[in-house]
This record gives sequence, C-alpha cells and structure tokens, in this order.
Amino acid sequence: MIKPKHILLIDDDQDDVVFFQEALLQLPFATTFTFETDCERALEMLRDKFILPDIICLDFNMPKKNGRECAIEIRQMPGYRNMTILLWTTALPSHEEKEIQEAGVQDVFLKPNSVEELVNRLIANLQLIPVI
Repeated sequence: MIKPKHILLIDDDQDDVVFFQEALLQLPFATTFTFETDCERALEMLRDKFILPDIICLDFNMPKKNGRECAIEIRQMPGYRNMTILLWTTALPSHEEKEIQEAGVQDVFLKPNSVEELVNRLIANLQLIPVI
C-alpha cells in the first residue's frame, strides 16, 4: 500500500487555501493536507514534529515573515535540509529571485488562475518525491 503524500500549505489567504484544497481533490493519487496561516506557528509544528510533510508549499507574501524567510528557517531545521519546498505568489519582486533560489526552494510559481494549472504543478513536484 502506497502511503499518501502529506502536504503542508503555509498561506494566510483563506481563499487560496480553499483553492489549494480543490486542486488536491483532483490529484490522481492520495494526499493528506495540513495548512497553517502563520509561518511562526508552522515552524513550531515542524520543530515539534507535530507534522511530517512530504512537501511544503509557501505563500511568498505573508505578514511577519515571508515565504523566503520561512524556507530559510525550515532548511536550518534537523531533518528538513532536503525537504521539497514550493513557493507560490501573486507577485514576485525581481530582486527576490536569487535569494529565493539560495533559500533552497525547488519551484517558484505565480498562483495559477485555474485549479487544473495548480494540479499540473503539484503533480510535477509530487512525482519527484520517492514512493515509500
């Protein structure tokens, strides 16, 4: 039996969380899902091993700590150095692109206009994770 992929979404916009959930329902394989609206709380959950995701998707534009800053902290945590991290955003300042790559984010993309676009993006990234 193949274990479902666990996805952690960190996004402060409730509409985007609902949109993301809709995409997960259309994936051709099983997933479990946790979301957090605040980077600090998500980091605490990861540090405490409350959740053990296979992939993390971060919103870039969030209050207190942006997605790049959150990704940097995740990378510094024991056990998360090779975690697949995606960053999605409504707009990405060009001066942030290099810093985001240096933060170890595997994929950066604009928030899609359709669920189908997000499904395709998620499939592409989730297929890179080994099956256990």
